[in-house]
Amino acid sequence: MEELSYNGNSIVVDCKRGAALMQWTCRKGQNLLPLIHHSKTYLFEGSWLFPFPNRVSGGRYQFQGSRYELATNDLDGLPNALHGLVHDQAFKIARKEDNCLELAYSYEGDQPGFPFPYELRLCYQLKGEAELILSIEVVNLGEADMPCGLGWHPYFNLSMTPSARLKLPPVTQMEVDELMLPTGKERPFNDFKNFEWLHGHRFDTCFRLLKMEEKNSVFLSFPNQGTLELWQDFNFPFLQVYKTREDAIALEPMTCAIDALNNGIGLKVLSPRQSWRLQMGLRFF
Repeated sequence: MEELSYNGNSIVVDCKRGAALMQWTCRKGQNLLPLIHHSKTYLFEGSWLFPFPNRVSGGRYQFQGSRYELATNDLDGLPNALHGLVHDQAFKIARKEDNCLELAYSYEGDQPGFPFPYELRLCYQLKGEAELILSIEVVNLGEADMPCGLGWHPYFNLSMTPSARLKLPPVTQMEVDELMLPTGKERPFNDFKNFEWLHGHRFDTCFRLLKMEEKNSVFLSFPNQGTLELWQDFNFPFLQVYKTREDAIALEPMTCAIDALNNGIGLKVLSPRQSWRLQMGLRFF
């Protein structure tokens, strides 16, 4: 585990397990607030999801005339590949400063299901007492085009208050079937357009953001303590919300939709040696 602390703002990162963010504690006034405090009972806690977030139907996809097959690892026995290939890989420390931790992982393309070499670089930057900026760079190291999508899977601690509230930007909900795969239909979703209590609500839902800005934000309000903003840049037009328990909620920025390697919705195709830079952040105020 690598730790970083700056002005009462601190993180713990598991470099051996996909550079996952395991803890984020920030300062507000005299209080230290554990906004991210993962436990082993969570699923893909703090993980980076690459080269695809969410699910690939049957673990199979086609790209530029070739067929590929990934290992299936979906939950509850569903026959899908889930959450990419880096969540259990070891990252190397590329740079560490007082308020910045940069990590890197290189993949040689040695798995038949994804024979596309790449480098993934992540930078965690602490800012002030209550802000965390996450910068990502993907580089296609191969000599062929590479399909990909990226997501992040943090769980936010709802046990700080029994009355946390969620506010979403304008979104549509992507309809899924019994295998949690898209049907191709979307419907308006007007709940949580203003702050609403989360207690009793369950989610495993993919949303498409309707209006993309340079920064696009989701908010969690903790009464009498403050408000958390999760922002994602224009590269992330999707958000997965996952909540099956009352003490945590996962808010997952995604660059593409569920099963994007098959349906192409939001899929990024990087040319040989092309790089892709993305950014998101957390702020408590």
